[in-house]
Amino acid sequence: KGICQNKNFSGVKYMKRSIQLPLALAIAALPCVSAPVFAQSAGDFLVRGGLGHVSPNEKSGDLGGVPGNQVSVGNDSSLALTLAYLLSDNVGVELVGALPFKHDISGAGNLAAAGKVGSTKHLPPTVLAQYYFNPKGAVRPYVGAGINFTWFFGEKTTGALAGTDLKLGNSWGLAGEAGVDIDLGGDWFANASVWYMDIDTKARTALGDATVQIDPWVGFIGLGHRF
Repeated sequence: KGICQNKNFSGVKYMKRSIQLPLALAIAALPCVSAPVFAQSAGDFLVRGGLGHVSPNEKSGDLGGVPGNQVSVGNDSSLALTLAYLLSDNVGVELVGALPFKHDISGAGNLAAAGKVGSTKHLPPTVLAQYYFNPKGAVRPYVGAGINFTWFFGEKTTGALAGTDLKLGNSWGLAGEAGVDIDLGGDWFANASVWYMDIDTKARTALGDATVQIDPWVGFIGLGHRF
């Protein structure tokens, strides 16, 4: 189960890599935070935009059932956007979207020597229920949980699979997030957050099919505005 199996890194290490930059920037910004001037309230819309980085935490099945015939998916970054609506001062609902992410697909295991064999694009719309711990403060951490839909499209083949078909099935799965908003004055704020998404799919290739578990960590850093 999975698009790739990386023997050098565990899921915990992928998580650390995904959240290091957002967390470091959030901590660096704390000394600049002044007295609370931002008070988010029920009925507010919070729009966030910035850079999202997808780090697959993959595990690959065997293509066509042949032991060791596996594939690996690379990382990618793209513009990500979120829109949250506050049902109360502490509770909100959020829609997560992004421009398409593009991932290179390479051979792994017995197929490692093949190098890049294709690519795919995906869109990961996600809906989450959120809880904000300090809605009236200058630093507002929050957590969320919800459902992710991943749409794969634009598959292409190259190298050893050039001229053959490649197809990845769409996926439904659970998602979780943790983040923090930091006041910049007025209705503006900085945001750092991380999502974990349960993404399972089926890869169909000329070498056979394989069940795929991608399960990426997604790190995000950006700016937000309250309306």
